[in-house]
Amino acid sequence: MKTAWLSHHVDFDFDALESEIAETLVPISRVASALSVILHWLSQSKDFRFSGAKVAALAALLDPVNSDYRNLSQVARAAGISRATLSKAILNLRDSNGIRFRMGKSDDARHSYRQTQLELVAAGRHASQRTKKTNSTTFVPRGI
Repeated sequence: MKTAWLSHHVDFDFDALESEIAETLVPISRVASALSVILHWLSQSKDFRFSGAKVAALAALLDPVNSDYRNLSQVARAAGISRATLSKAILNLRDSNGIRFRMGKSDDARHSYRQTQLELVAAGRHASQRTKKTNSTTFVPRGI
């Protein structure tokens, strides 16, 4: 056993490490259910290009090391769609199924940002209410 040889030459408790990373077994029915949810989410797209973008986005979120894309912006650019559209699709999958990714904002942060945006709209100070040419405040109705 390799760790036996290493433990004689290195002062490290390899047995403690192995006990911390023990695999958790998941019933195949749960795996199949999760796969079914993801396939359903992918098949709801109006076109195959967007389905492909969602696949690439999931790959980037779940395994960024082995993904062809570093982030959602790169996936969106390659698919010819906006990052916001792709992000919204990922959030819909996440929110409707209680899925948590390591990346992205927490639910509390998302709620706080939304509240701030709504307050800015109500106060007439939201960025969508400013024109680019004059940087003056104009009322531009937006549905947030």
